Amino acid sequence: MAETATSPATDARPDSREISTPALVNQNDEPSDSRHNAEQLVQGQDQDQDMDANKASRPTMQIHHERRESVASSKPEVDAPPAKRQRTLGAEEKKRGQRLFGNLMGTLAKFGKEEKTRNSTEKAKKRDELASRVAEKIRSESNRVHEITGLTREIRGYRMEIEKKQQEMNIREMQLKTKIRQLPKMSRFLLTDSPDWLTTTIATTTVMPISFGPARDKQTAEKPKPLFYLPHKLLPAQDDLIDDQLDKVNKYLDDQEDEFDEYQAATKKAIAEIEEKKSVVEEKLSKYRQEDQDRAAERLGAAITDAPTPSEREELDGDINMQDVAKASGRPPVPERDDREESRAAGEEVEW
Repeated sequence: MAETATSPATDARPDSREISTPALVNQNDEPSDSRHNAEQLVQGQDQDQDMDANKASRPTMQIHHERRESVASSKPEVDAPPAKRQRTLGAEEKKRGQRLFGNLMGTLAKFGKEEKTRNSTEKAKKRDELASRVAEKIRSESNRVHEITGLTREIRGYRMEIEKKQQEMNIREMQLKTKIRQLPKMSRFLLTDSPDWLTTTIATTTVMPISFGPARDKQTAEKPKPLFYLPHKLLPAQDDLIDDQLDKVNKYLDDQEDEFDEYQAATKKAIAEIEEKKSVVEEKLSKYRQEDQDRAAERLGAAITDAPTPSEREELDGDINMQDVAKASGRPPVPERDDREESRAAGEEVEW
């Protein structure tokens, strides 16, 4: 650009020389003309100097103008963000940044660990609460089942006792009726080899010797069986013996009737007491069953509200552990399926 700027100056100089040449050529003219020519020459030189100065200053102005245009073109736009300045960090600053970053990551990891621990603790608490609730239900239902089973057994025992007493009373009544019907008839006969048959056999035994079966022991088998007979004509002693037998039989039967009446009254009283106890237990059992029915209806109505929601099941990480439920309810743990299959394969008895 400097070369191009100086070229106009060199081009302008020949013009000045051309203007000054006529003054040099006309040296033989008059003095006024020479003076006039000298003045013109001086003015021409001054003009040449001014022109040279202007021409010399033009390149610099042009250069400044070009620089301004280049700077203006290199300036960023208003909307564009300013260019970031690269900064060189030293070793200490790098270590300090690493320490700060490590502390930040440690703090984040600590918070994450605490959050996980808190979530796991809450899940464990919810799981324990649900397991304890299920165990409490199982325990209450098990206790109620045991109570109902005990009451049912108690009622069954009362019924069996009543039936037993009634059966004994009926048997003794039948025996008394048999004695009343048979003993007066048999007392009108004489008995061989057993003058005291009334006191030794009939009066002391609960079963009437209406018919004699085969002897069970050797001593009785070797002993001859007594025979009842009645002569066509009785001797006075035999007649007195028969009358005595009739009196003894009547007295014996009267005593038996009185004894049976007392026994029957006591038995009926005992049966009435047992019936009263049985009625109390039956009322209690019916009350328990009614409560169970009401509770079942309540559970059926509250099944939707009491059941864990899908979100709660997800928080509990799956189903309830039955081992925890059994442990909370105080029952023996349930064997796993593999253990039960192995026990069955080994032929061992599996406890449920």
